[in-house]
Amino acid sequence: MGLQIIDGTRPSVRLSRRIDGAGRETATLLDHVCSKASERLTETFRLVPPGEFEQAVEVLARAREVLAFGVGLSEIPARFLAMKMNRLGHPTRFVGATGFLLADGLLGLRENDAVVIYAPARLTRELGVVIDHAQSVGAKTVHVTDSLGPAPAGRVDVTLPAVHSATGYTAEAFSSLLITDCLLLGVAARYRDRSTSHSELLHTLRAALTPESHPTGRQPTRRRASQEDGS
Repeated sequence: MGLQIIDGTRPSVRLSRRIDGAGRETATLLDHVCSKASERLTETFRLVPPGEFEQAVEVLARAREVLAFGVGLSEIPARFLAMKMNRLGHPTRFVGATGFLLADGLLGLRENDAVVIYAPARLTRELGVVIDHAQSVGAKTVHVTDSLGPAPAGRVDVTLPAVHSATGYTAEAFSSLLITDCLLLGVAARYRDRSTSHSELLHTLRAALTPESHPTGRQPTRRRASQEDGS
């Protein structure tokens, strides 16, 4: 029985099942995956309580600094949040270390900070340490998770569900990225002037980095030391 369970969960077996379920025709595959993605987004929208979402936006908007935590595939939305929040003028850093290195990432956490945790509901050692340390310093916590299990319940300030793909047809971070986009827009709307000014600054810096911003004419060549000395 145990061997059958292990064989049934092998990646190659799951992939074969997805291929068989979606069909081999390109048009059929496209329709199938897009349909599954639409269902997943619709279910995520249904499960996210408006009050919890509003509170999460408030936590991020008012934070002195935001720490975005994610390990493995959860790094994708965590890194995305950190990059986009910085572009909106809200200092944010990504932490994705495990083991002893995680301690270094948590050292700078302060009372007026916020931690956004991208992780399943199961309580890993790292997740527990992040939550406990945030509580000990008084930082707010937002948990974006693919399951509303009981593990971190009552230990975080806000929980936002991001429905996972039971079939595996869409990426694991798909729903989490959608939630992140919504949070970012909410923060930008709260601090419109700051967001737009930093967006303009980003544009200016990018423009300065383009080849067109520098002269393309022939650069003067250096003379040899002997020529400079008149010899």
